Amino acid sequence: KLGIINIGVISPVYQAGDVVTLANLQEKGLVDANIGRLKVLASGTLDKPLTIKAEAFSFQAIKMITLTGGQAIELKGE
Repeated sequence: KLGIINIGVISPVYQAGDVVTLANLQEKGLVDANIGRLKVLASGTLDKPLTIKAEAFSFQAIKMITLTGGQAIELKGE
């Protein structure tokens, strides 16, 4: 099952330089436990460099992540 999360939800709960994964988003209660894949969208603001690992990103989300000095790492789904 594909889950969707916005940059604006991720940004406030992570520190600069953190690595964001589906597993740690689930630990923080930001994504349901039954989600197996993740897509990151650009709604909201990102004010720090984060490395975000997900199966899919919107173009705008990739742009926001890289402009803050972070990385958008696209995982290949099995």
